Amino acid sequence: MDLKSKIRKRIRHRHIKGTHGASWTSGSHRTNGATGSTGPTGADGVTGATGPTGTDGITGATGPTGTDGVTGATGPTGTDGITGTTGTDGRRRRHRTYWTFGCGRHYRGGITGPTGNTGPQGPRATTNQVYVSNSGSTSVSVIDKDTNQLAPSIPIGTNNQTGLAINPLTNRVYVSINTVPARVIVIDSRDNTVVTSITTGRNKWAVSVDTALNQIYAVNTSSAKVSVIDGNTNNIVATVTTSSGDHQIAVNPAAGRYYVANNNGNQVTVIDANTNTVIKWESRNRSARRSDHKQHL
Repeated sequence: MDLKSKIRKRIRHRHIKGTHGASWTSGSHRTNGATGSTGPTGADGVTGATGPTGTDGITGATGPTGTDGVTGATGPTGTDGITGTTGTDGRRRRHRTYWTFGCGRHYRGGITGPTGNTGPQGPRATTNQVYVSNSGSTSVSVIDKDTNQLAPSIPIGTNNQTGLAINPLTNRVYVSINTVPARVIVIDSRDNTVVTSITTGRNKWAVSVDTALNQIYAVNTSSAKVSVIDGNTNNIVATVTTSSGDHQIAVNPAAGRYYVANNNGNQVTVIDANTNTVIKWESRNRSARRSDHKQHL
């Protein structure tokens, strides 16, 4: 039986007995019970949109430098530099002492002076050719020594060629020309071309080369003089008076002497190549004239 039904029954019972009961008072309210335990957590909701990127932080300090790597292999050696120029050739000094006896004067050489610096050493000629001057032609003939055949001749523009000499150390060929005025033609033997023409006087006959001093000697027959040419500059540096009828000349580079054959006086003039001065004349009974216009390189 619920509460309301019990109340109604009690009221009727009192009414039947005729007694008036006290006024009905309300019962007390029932208090709330204890809170139940928390239920399980619900599932995560959908992740929201990503917020904007924040500003960069301060750059950290630089770390220490790493150790050096292994050294690379050495590169190839470079080409050699240009060889410096060679010093100038020293001039040989000579002293003379004379002893006088009853039979005449005798000559003895003095003490040889100090050797000078080595002169320039040019490239050795590799043309292996023979050069022949032609008195009736305007060209110099060239012969190949390997085949003994004529190679192309060298035009020099004049005839009356009377002599020819070669300096193999400088690759130069010198041809004496007996014209008015007389000349010496200079040829480069590496390509057989004319380098220059040097005017030397008149009645040019022979020409010769001093390889030690790089000097060229050109004989002037009618004037009895020898023109001395510097092979480095192609300029005449001296003129030496000899005797009458100069025809041929020979050079001894080791002794520093050159010798001029004088046809008219039957003499050989001995000349110091360092000073270009006459040392003495040697008399001969026979003519000193000789003709040899062929040289090879």
